Amino acid sequence: MSTSEGGGWQPRPVRRLGEGPRREQQRSGRASGSPDPAPFTPEPELPAPEFPPPSETGTVVRPASGQRSFGRQAPPPRGGAGVLVALIITALLVGVIIVLFFEPGLIDANFNTNAEGDFSASDGPGVQTSLFEARLTERPPAIPEILGAVSPVYEFRVPERRLGPFVFEAELTNPTQDPRNLGAYTWNGDEWTRLGDANLSSDGATARIDLAEAPANLVILRRLQFRDVIAGRVPRGEEPQSILAGSLTLVHPDGWHPGEDGSLLGGVELVNAQVPQNRWPTVYATDEQADLVNDILASDNLRRQHIANIQHAIKSGLHDGVDIHYLDVSPALQSQFTSFISELAGRLHREDRGVSVHIPITAAGGVGEGGYDLSQLGASADFIVIEPPLDPTLFEAAIAASLPTVLERIESSKVLLALPSHAVVRDASGFREITQRDALDIASLISIREPGPYRPGMRVTLQGNSILLDNLAGGLRWDSVNRIVTFTYPDQTGSAVTVWIHNRFSAAFQLQVVSDYELGGIYISNASADPGNANLWPAVAAFFESGLPDLRLPNAILFDPIFSVEAGQLSGASGGGWQFWDLPTEPGDYRAQLVVSDGDVRVGHVITVPVRAEGTE
Repeated sequence: MSTSEGGGWQPRPVRRLGEGPRREQQRSGRASGSPDPAPFTPEPELPAPEFPPPSETGTVVRPASGQRSFGRQAPPPRGGAGVLVALIITALLVGVIIVLFFEPGLIDANFNTNAEGDFSASDGPGVQTSLFEARLTERPPAIPEILGAVSPVYEFRVPERRLGPFVFEAELTNPTQDPRNLGAYTWNGDEWTRLGDANLSSDGATARIDLAEAPANLVILRRLQFRDVIAGRVPRGEEPQSILAGSLTLVHPDGWHPGEDGSLLGGVELVNAQVPQNRWPTVYATDEQADLVNDILASDNLRRQHIANIQHAIKSGLHDGVDIHYLDVSPALQSQFTSFISELAGRLHREDRGVSVHIPITAAGGVGEGGYDLSQLGASADFIVIEPPLDPTLFEAAIAASLPTVLERIESSKVLLALPSHAVVRDASGFREITQRDALDIASLISIREPGPYRPGMRVTLQGNSILLDNLAGGLRWDSVNRIVTFTYPDQTGSAVTVWIHNRFSAAFQLQVVSDYELGGIYISNASADPGNANLWPAVAAFFESGLPDLRLPNAILFDPIFSVEAGQLSGASGGGWQFWDLPTEPGDYRAQLVVSDGDVRVGHVITVPVRAEGTE
């Protein structure tokens, strides 16, 4: 990362993804080392109601873990035999061990693939050995530049009578004592898929992986490239999400905003003030403060005062830099904003501190023609954070229209992608942000369609107010076009309200942009421990571990609403957002619950229904 003359920011070493102390990050290069992902801690689930729910709702279900795909790289390997290799399958009591080894030029036609009695007693009690033919791929598919081949690509076929689990041990092309970043991969005909970590043997000659099923081919690859930055904004008075705390490169405590006189209002406060990461507090201007910011920029005196106040606050607070979040700079004030950032960066760089600047991108493009001089800002700031539109349906269009222009003028390693962890609501008043939990809270609203009073044994209809399948609402679903979970429902006037929920699945598809354009990293819009936020860590960890995003989809079954009642009987399918409820035959107050999921977490609503005998209120 380049800096302006007169010095620049040099970050402290921080811990990344559970590894040991991270080497100092240099501006001109990318980090090396092995970022091992921290274990995923599930989000807190909805507390169970006091009454026992039906068995089908007793277990919180999350999508099953899947395999990571790594984008189409080359056509599948063409037919034709390569060099034959020996494949030893050792049937153990606990599974099957497959040892892959090769010798250039070896051809052995004496493998017995049919005889079940071809066993080796020398392997010890309970061990059965049989031989199968395997081969080295003659012309393997191209491997992504961020990965390097450590073994040949092995092709083989395990007979159907051999059942897993399997332990694959593949001989490496050259022995190594470097166990970092090794993974087993397979080519499915369209793309490389990461099967999991590969563990190096003690002599460094082979690498091993456990698999439930045998793939058609296998290769051991090493991750070669790493992004530098995982930045996260933390609202005032909160602390970073625990699972992110040790992996953030930059922590951006929120709390400052500009004053009319160029001052800084508010304050920066972290619950845990002893965070090991570099702290760059955010100076944030809301949409309502756009005129205030432009007034400061337009006045030479106010602009200089604002710079001096920011510098003083950073220095007196012993912070390592500042994060400028001004997204509504007037195009007429482009040169003034450029001067503001240039002078601020120059002052902070001389104190070995840094500056990051947020710029908005739009589906219309032309970002460099607005209030932001990309070339000058890229030369002055340490990082440029690109902020896509709030409307999720414009994300891909904004990237396509604006990002190439950004990268023509700013070094890609300086560019960070803002990653949202909230939900977005569009109604008659426009767009606004809410938390993931608030969005699911709306989706889980439950009521009884029929008006009371409710009598013992009466049949009523439980319904999800926001997820009924009708001509407007469509229930919770995965939007395959915009790659995000969404639902639509009518408001009290009958107008459509649409909610999009950012979570780890949508984040993975946005991380594809970081991979495709080789950006410097990401900026998590809210990395706090607030349980209302989406937990993006599974997607982020997979990406920084492998270098490419985990593009799995949420389990569609989890989008089905789950109704449960304290007593009485439910009937009918719940997929339409409703079910019949035959009320209990005894009077009393009874609870009913609706649980919904975005494929990541589940949230529910409980209502109490008074069931009264005839002649009573």
